[in-house]
Amino acid sequence: MTRRRALLAAAALLAGAAMPGLPARAADGPIIIMGKGGWLFPGWESLTTSDTAGIQKVVALIKDTKDRLAARNILLVPLVVPLKATFYPDRLPDGTSVSADVKARYDLILAQLKQSGLEAIDLRPALKSVETGKQTIFFRADYHWTAWSAEAAAGAVAQVIKSSVKLSGTPGTGDKLGEWVTQRNLGDLAQRFLSPDQQKAVGPDLYTVRVPPEDKKGLLDAAPAPVHVVGNSFVQPYLGFPQKLSNALDRP
Repeated sequence: MTRRRALLAAAALLAGAAMPGLPARAADGPIIIMGKGGWLFPGWESLTTSDTAGIQKVVALIKDTKDRLAARNILLVPLVVPLKATFYPDRLPDGTSVSADVKARYDLILAQLKQSGLEAIDLRPALKSVETGKQTIFFRADYHWTAWSAEAAAGAVAQVIKSSVKLSGTPGTGDKLGEWVTQRNLGDLAQRFLSPDQQKAVGPDLYTVRVPPEDKKGLLDAAPAPVHVVGNSFVQPYLGFPQKLSNALDRP
């Protein structure tokens, strides 16, 4: 197996949308869906319709990117995050449900990626494995998955990369993971879109995350990294995805 670099395009690319620049209201309803028990869901992610044509266009764009990178001996691994509501339909408000088309959308996306010659990583088994005790897949009033989910997803991705690429670099140079701490923060959906009275009613979430070790508080690694992560806030260092991926690959 030849040595190759890997580029991980990790985001809610096809299952969701980025938050910046959102309109005041979603196209077909409120910007925030107020669920049961203080659970909040992004209203801009349709729970009723699936934009099949849009998915096809995005997959075609990713395939073109994959082909261009392959010409430079770089493997592209796209990562698609499932919708929050598909894991917590019981937390949606009465009268709101996920349609059959939307339930089938994630499988449709994975199938189209596979048909286009792209890696198609089904994150659902890894994410469901973290749902135990007080651990959740997504934060209650936040758009993002939890640090437990980020690490579980990184582990699944690492397995795919290790089976596909002989990584350059020196073993023993991967990130060391820090200790877990728990912080109380207002979820970003509550912070950005709810009124002060609504924020008070919803209350803060508990964020269990890792504290970076002292030797990992800088922005750059000393050694070159054979795998690069490009994505949205789902793969931000605060939630631990890149650190766990580095740890699992044993490379910077």
